[in-house]
Amino acid sequence: MPIYALGDLVPSIHPDAYVHPDAVIIGDVTVGAESSVWPTAVLRGDDG
Repeated sequence: MPIYALGDLVPSIHPDAYVHPDAVIIGDVTVGAESSVWPTAVLRGDDG
């Protein structure tokens, strides 16, 4: 699964979360316990 920092903004993904290998997570994003992110999803945390 592509996980990218954006400058000093780094994603936080709980070990109990499921993130599909085809999902993309970028920047200031928090994925909590028992959460799921499915194929082709893009989560961006880049502004505010």
